[in-house]
Amino acid sequence: MALLEDALAAEPRHALAAAAALVKGRVWLDDLHDPAAAQRAFAWVRAHAQRNPLAEDALALEAVAAARRGWREEAQRLATDYEQRYPQGVHRARLRSLTASP
Repeated sequence: MALLEDALAAEPRHALAAAAALVKGRVWLDDLHDPAAAQRAFAWVRAHAQRNPLAEDALALEAVAAARRGWREEAQRLATDYEQRYPQGVHRARLRSLTASP
């Protein structure tokens, strides 16, 4: 994680910073089971790398993190935003199942 932190601190606008933040978010989400920290990392990618192809992944993963936090309405809002921005996106099916009514 220290290397990822260094990459973000050194040049937050660099394309590699978005990749570092995305990886950092994945570690928090999948390995450290901290969806709140993961959601912040994914939101950072979207805010700082809007034109980067990783922004699509970050939005989808932000929705997943919100769902894991139990924030169903936020997860649904993010999933809807994803579908509007990326109508042919690779994460559509996952997000639909994630936010489907029980």
